[in-house]
Amino acid sequence: MMSLNELTARLSRIEAEKTTSLESQLEVIRLERDSLKTSNARLTDQLSHARNDAKQVQNTTDG
Repeated sequence: MMSLNELTARLSRIEAEKTTSLESQLEVIRLERDSLKTSNARLTDQLSHARNDAKQVQNTTDG
């Protein structure tokens, strides 16, 4: 049977390992979020340009 000190030390190690794992997962999620924000900004910009181009084409054909 484990002593109280051994059990406490083991639980502390397990907690530290879980914390490290969660921090790694959180970092991955943050990187994915940042990538999605960048992609969203780029797509929004492309959509805006496409809309402007469509308006110019429409104005050219109307006039």
